[in-house]
Amino acid sequence: MSASLSTHRRPLGHDRAQLIETIDTKRLIDAYRRKYAVAIGPLFEGIPGIGFYECAECGLGFFAPAVSGTAEFYSVLSRIPWYYLANKEEFRLAARRIKPDQHVLEVGCGRGEFARRLTRAAYTGLEFNPLAVTAAKEQGLDVRSENVEQFAAEHADGFDAVCAFQVLEHVTDPASFIAACAACTRPGGLIFFGVPNSASFQGGSPDDLLNMPPHHLTWWNEGVFWRIAGQFGLEFVAAESERLQGHHRGIYAHAFLARLLMRRLARGRRFLFDGALHRAVAQAARILKPLALVGISDSSFAPVGQTVLAVLRKPLST
Repeated sequence: MSASLSTHRRPLGHDRAQLIETIDTKRLIDAYRRKYAVAIGPLFEGIPGIGFYECAECGLGFFAPAVSGTAEFYSVLSRIPWYYLANKEEFRLAARRIKPDQHVLEVGCGRGEFARRLTRAAYTGLEFNPLAVTAAKEQGLDVRSENVEQFAAEHADGFDAVCAFQVLEHVTDPASFIAACAACTRPGGLIFFGVPNSASFQGGSPDDLLNMPPHHLTWWNEGVFWRIAGQFGLEFVAAESERLQGHHRGIYAHAFLARLLMRRLARGRRFLFDGALHRAVAQAARILKPLALVGISDSSFAPVGQTVLAVLRKPLST
């Protein structure tokens, strides 16, 4: 374990982790200000650098210290047209495994878009955004402003399926979050975690600010889930990835080329925000992108998209 990690929380409680890179928080603060017009400086007061680590036991990527965004931070991001999507591929993948009339809990449900995918399900959602809660209730949905740990204390074994889409990577204590989701699930029930896939283009993009604190605090992939399932008393069922589609092909091509160039020019750095080198890499990637797109134009051969859906099962009681 890196000595610099000893005073910080390890997300899943594992002892061994390798420091991959340290991010200068001043540059991070400036990058968020310039790109998204959001002030994150107060969140990093007294923190000169954020370490990006990789767990040697499960492969989870994580930032330490884990500095998370405030309600104001997410309010600013929510104004971006593509930030909250009504239709997500993981909705379709999860809904086909949920039977009619089952009891479903969605943690971090937003406006309740996933509920529209379900057939006669008894649906409950948990959400902190007051505007989203109001919108969901206007649709007649049962949505509550509680965190899943509090909810689990009174609803143990209460649901046939528990879902969390694009939530796990934001929480400061993923171990507690996963354990609470498992506690809410009935024996034999399924748990769905939809997360950005660090094995996709998003994990390779050198200037994707939203894949860093205070937005994303952890990096997940299929392998992490099957390695940790037993830690939480769960069975690994499957991991499904969306196909690379539409405009994501261009993003993938740009990220792939930028990472390739960075390995040559920046000695493998994962996080690069500004400066002459960044501008040169971005410009070169833009010029070469049409060539890369030719190789992924056929969707049957396209790399995976940005999301992976992990499906876990709570074992039947013995």
